[in-house]
Amino acid sequence: MNLINRVNPKLRKYIEESIFPLYDLNGPSHGIKHIKEVIERSFQIIEEYEKNEKNPVKINYDLAYIIAAYHDIGDHIDRKKHHIISGEIMFEDNNLDEFISPEEKITAREAIEDHRASNKNLPRSIYGRIVLTADRNDNLQNFFVRRINFCLEHHPEYSKEQVIREIYDSTWKKFGKDGYANEKPGYMPSRKLKEYFETLHRLIEDKDEFHRLSELYYEAVTRSQKQLDSIKVKESNIHKLEIPMKKGRNLDE
Repeated sequence: MNLINRVNPKLRKYIEESIFPLYDLNGPSHGIKHIKEVIERSFQIIEEYEKNEKNPVKINYDLAYIIAAYHDIGDHIDRKKHHIISGEIMFEDNNLDEFISPEEKITAREAIEDHRASNKNLPRSIYGRIVLTADRNDNLQNFFVRRINFCLEHHPEYSKEQVIREIYDSTWKKFGKDGYANEKPGYMPSRKLKEYFETLHRLIEDKDEFHRLSELYYEAVTRSQKQLDSIKVKESNIHKLEIPMKKGRNLDE
């Protein structure tokens, strides 16, 4: 059974009808598609945790759903402080008081505040660890599309070459050797995320291939969904991602 189906239906209805539409105010990189993916990944992580942990902490599914649903809602207001603003927006939403206690609401705000990969402190609860982990991309298509959209949202004046250079430089800073988002102690165990990181690390080491794929996805993002679909990364097995590669090359080389 998909754990998300255990979330209170009334809560889901409220968030889908009243909160999800607010994500139209954000750019595509932090829009509703991303939020739904983070919700889905959150429950995949919870399921893996409950299955593999000998003495798992009891997870409140309603609380985990709320945290994932609100975690980027303030992105359009102030990107640098969006984690703080998003937590405050959630905390001020009195409609949630029907579903979680005052103490749980504080936990939710702290988890939203803790979800940024650049945060130097460990999340204050398992809920913060869940959303921190779920907020990472877990396949290359999402990675490239979101990074390109983010760059275009914040630097619309950039040329294609500038966008590609910015994506590589920021990715190296974040996920390259000694990157601040690499293997953070706060991450929850996630086989899918581990395999994605391994693939991304191999790709970062091949700068030429990284730039070639960046250009492919840039053209797709800026032209049409049809072109994007034509180079879509197959996700059936992330450890063996089928991505367009130069003839005679592969990520394992």
